Amino acid sequence: MALEVRGIAVQEEVEATYRDVDQWRGEFRRPVRVVPAVAVNVEPQLTVLPASRASEPLSFSVRLIAEEPGGIAGSLRFDVPEGWRVEPDSVPIRFASAGEELVREFTIHPPAEVDQERFVVQAVFIDESGRRFDRGYSLVDYEHIHPRPLFRSATIDVQALDAELPENLRVGYIASTGDPVPATLAELGVDVVLLTPDDLASAPLDDFDAIVVGIRAYEGRPDLVAHNQRLLDYVAEGGTAIVQYNQYQYTTPGLAPYPIEMARPHDRITDHTAEVTLLDPQHRVFTTPNRITDADFEGWIQERGLYFLNSWDDRYSPLMEMADPGEDPKRGGLVIAEYGEGTYVYTGLALFRQLPAGVPGAYRLFANLLALGAE
Repeated sequence: MALEVRGIAVQEEVEATYRDVDQWRGEFRRPVRVVPAVAVNVEPQLTVLPASRASEPLSFSVRLIAEEPGGIAGSLRFDVPEGWRVEPDSVPIRFASAGEELVREFTIHPPAEVDQERFVVQAVFIDESGRRFDRGYSLVDYEHIHPRPLFRSATIDVQALDAELPENLRVGYIASTGDPVPATLAELGVDVVLLTPDDLASAPLDDFDAIVVGIRAYEGRPDLVAHNQRLLDYVAEGGTAIVQYNQYQYTTPGLAPYPIEMARPHDRITDHTAEVTLLDPQHRVFTTPNRITDADFEGWIQERGLYFLNSWDDRYSPLMEMADPGEDPKRGGLVIAEYGEGTYVYTGLALFRQLPAGVPGAYRLFANLLALGAE
């Protein structure tokens, strides 16, 4: 918008809006959105393909939203890497009016052998005049903020993994709110069972090769605190427990098998590219079934880890060392202890961030931790 005030030209950007009415809110204004004639959204946006399952097809869905006044027709097709195919490879689509939606299911067939790299499958809607639409969006819209569409290319990233895993591995998982890890372990081929409060209270636990305690579970699962002794008993009788990052409550005496402490503020490594030193490269955590090397710490996002232990009983063994630039090295990001007949692990590594991002090294390392229970 251009104005002139006392002979001075003034230009101001003004958002285009329209007037709307709600029976409860009354009249209000909304921003005008510029969107594609057809929005193409895919789910999931990222999946992993372990080498052991490379011949298995992958399922995904495409949701189309028509925005063209008067409707639009065309076909939904796919651009795939060489040697890959999608079934069906093309679907005719016709929308009668704007606002219509439909969902279609598809299957990706990868070749029998793939290298550990990321492959991209692109969904695209091509209308009868040849126009291509290959983006979708989600609308972030709450009363306390300005509504904004978030656009994303309609691509499925397939991360092939050179990650071995013992066969028929059965894992109990104690999840708290917002934990993405169980779904990613299932993609790796793990039989993951989410443990309920009733399970922790009285169900047999010795059927599991390992039990994983999810992020912040000691804060979000009071039943875990109440029945923590059953977890320790499971380990003492030969089980494997893997505790991911938890906050200060976790240091309460009696929750871990031996005394631990965290600094305040807690130790963390914010540089996601920080060099990682394996203190015992021949330890089974770094050798079985996947040999862990420097390459497995490439491509990490946001951070290496948080809520590292600051001090611990001598019966724990630290396995890694890393440091932020200009700071002292930290060794409390991955520690392991024998407890009775079993194995107890605590890790503050940000695996909960790396696994949903498809970081291969995080999958390989987590597979090794789970494999401790298969021996």
